[in-house]
Amino acid sequence: MMDKHITSVSRVCHFHLRNISRIKPYLSDVACRSLVQATVASRLDYANGLLHGIPQTQIKRLQWVQTCG
Repeated sequence: MMDKHITSVSRVCHFHLRNISRIKPYLSDVACRSLVQATVASRLDYANGLLHGIPQTQIKRLQWVQTCG
């Protein structure tokens, strides 16, 4: 059940990160970093209370999005 949610969160984060990479030349480094951090954090924070007790393999998928974002 949570697998679909985690897949969706990962997909949406990568979609937004790709779009940010397209406008990166027009942003300062600080603005780009802030935009990426805010985007990833807001997506990962949504419904995070439901993630309590999920298997470590699924948590690692979300951590990968967090570290690569």
